[in-house]
Amino acid sequence: MLLRCYVRSLLLAATLFLMSLTVSAEPASSLWLSYSQDEEGAKSTGLSLQLGLSEDDTLQIGGGWSDSDSFNDERLLTHRYLLGYNTLRLAPVALNVFYEYWGKADELVIHTGGLGVLYMAEDYTAGLNLEYRDITLYTRTFNVGQQQASIDSPGIGPDVELYAGNWQWRVHGMWYDYSEDITQLNTLRAIFLIGIKTYDRASALNNWLAGTTLRYRFEHYTVGISYLRSQSALDRMESDSYSLITEFRPGKQWTLELELGQVADDDSETAYGSVGIGLHF
Repeated sequence: MLLRCYVRSLLLAATLFLMSLTVSAEPASSLWLSYSQDEEGAKSTGLSLQLGLSEDDTLQIGGGWSDSDSFNDERLLTHRYLLGYNTLRLAPVALNVFYEYWGKADELVIHTGGLGVLYMAEDYTAGLNLEYRDITLYTRTFNVGQQQASIDSPGIGPDVELYAGNWQWRVHGMWYDYSEDITQLNTLRAIFLIGIKTYDRASALNNWLAGTTLRYRFEHYTVGISYLRSQSALDRMESDSYSLITEFRPGKQWTLELELGQVADDDSETAYGSVGIGLHF
C-alpha cells in the first residue's frame, strides 16, 4: 500500500516543494530532516539541504530511503537522491530544474529530470511542471543472466496556489504517459520474470495524481488539511490519501511539521504519520 500511493505522493510533494522555495527572495538556507512510518511498519527517512547561493538562486541537495515489506514479507529497501536548482532571475517568473534518482539497483531504477515554471503574483502563484522519467526494470537472474527493459515516461502537471489573508489554498496534479503498457507487468508470467520486489516497486508508478491542500497561518503555527487521489499504472486501482498538517515556528531558526493521514483503496486502509524538522540559517 505505502509503495503504491504514499511513497510516490511524497516524491511529487518533494518535487513541488522545490517550486515553493522560489516564492521567497531571501538569501537564506535551510536543512530539513523528515521521518514517516505507517501502521504496517513501512518507514521513510529523508535529509534535504536548501543552500541560498544568492538572493535569486537556491541549490537543493537531498537524499533518503524507505524500508518496507513486500507482498511475500521480503524486505524492500529503496533509495532516493535529488539535486535541484531554483532561480528568480526572471522574476516574477521563477524557474526550477532538478534530477532525481529513485529505486534499487538491479531491480527497478527511475531517473527523473524535471523543469518547473512558476509565475508569482501578489495573491496567487501559477506553475507548470514537466518531467521525463527513464524507468529501467530488471529480471531475476536466470541461467542466461539478468535482462533489463527500459520505459520512457514523460509527465506534465499544473500547480496553482491562492492567498487570501492568512488562508492558502493549493491545487496541483501530474499526469504521466508510458512508452510501454505497464499493466503487462500485472500478470503471473511477468511477476515470475521480474520477481516480487521489482513488482512491488513498480506499484509506485502512477498514471496520474491530483491533490489539494488548504492551510491557515497563525503567528507561530499553521494548520491544514490535504487530499490526494492517484491511479496506479500497474493495475489501474485508484487510491485516496487524507491528512492533517500542523507546522510550528517556535523561532526564526526552527520549523517543526507534523502530519497524520490515511491512504485507502478498494483493498485496504493504512494510517501513517510523519514529522519534519527544519533549521534555517
